[in-house]
Amino acid sequence: MQLVTLRAFAAAVLALLAVTSIANAQQEGVYTIPHYKFESGQEMDNVKIGYVTYGKLNADKSNAVLLVPGTSSGRHWADEYVGPGKMYDTDKYFFIGVDVIGGGNSTQPKEGLGMNFPRYTVRDMVHTEYHLVHEGLGLNGLLAVAGPSMGSFQGVEWGINYPTFMKGLILIVPAARSDQHFHSIVDAVIGLVTLDPAYKDGKYTENPVEGNQTVGHDLLPVALQRRIPDHAEGARAVPDRADGVRHGLVEDLGRERADNPLPRLAQL
Repeated sequence: MQLVTLRAFAAAVLALLAVTSIANAQQEGVYTIPHYKFESGQEMDNVKIGYVTYGKLNADKSNAVLLVPGTSSGRHWADEYVGPGKMYDTDKYFFIGVDVIGGGNSTQPKEGLGMNFPRYTVRDMVHTEYHLVHEGLGLNGLLAVAGPSMGSFQGVEWGINYPTFMKGLILIVPAARSDQHFHSIVDAVIGLVTLDPAYKDGKYTENPVEGNQTVGHDLLPVALQRRIPDHAEGARAVPDRADGVRHGLVEDLGRERADNPLPRLAQL
C-alpha cells in the first residue's frame, strides 16, 4: 500500500513539474530582416534579430510583452523573473526577450564587418525590434514594452515612434536623457579601451585584454556599484574574438550617452 502511495505521489510531482515546464518553456529564434536602412543612412541586407519567447500567446494575441535589455545584458536578462506566478507571469502573458543589434544572436560586427559595421542608435534598436514583433512574429500590437536602464531608453523610443502599438511602458530606472555623471563613466570606459595599444584603432587581430579588463574589473564595479560578471553572455566588456569590441559594451554605453529623447517626450 505504501509503495503504491509513493508511486502515485511521485507521478503527481512529475506531472506538476511537466506542467510548470511547459508553462515556462523557452523557444529560441532568430528573425532576419531582408533589408534595413539605419538612421545613419547606411544600409544592410539580412539583419538578424535574436529572441526568445516564454509562455503562451492567447487566441486574440493581446497578451504579448516585449522585454528589452539593458546595456550589459541580452535576450535572457529577465529569466530569473519569468515564470508561473513570478513578476513576468507566464500563466497570464506571452513574453518576448530580444537581443539588440550588436550582441547575442543578432547581427554584429564580429561577423566580419568590424569597424565598417554601420553606426546605429537606440532608435535603430527599436525599429529592428518592431520588424521582429510585427513582421517576424505577426503581432499587430503589444500589451507592454518593459526594460531596465538602456531598456527604458528603448521603451521611451517605442512610445515616441510607435505610440499606438503598445498599451503601456514598463520603464525600470528610466531617465529622459543620460546625465553628466553617466557621461563621465562612458568617457572613462572608451578612453581605457581605446588607449590600450593593442586596440589599434579597432583593427586589432588579438583581443586588447588590458584595457577591457581594467574596465570590467576596476572601473565599472566602482562607477556602477556592481560587479560585471567575468563570463556572462551579455557582459561584453571583454569580447571573445577580434573586431567585436567597437559594438560591445563600449558602443552600447556610447549610444546611451548620446541618446536624448527629451525634446520629443511630448509625443508620448
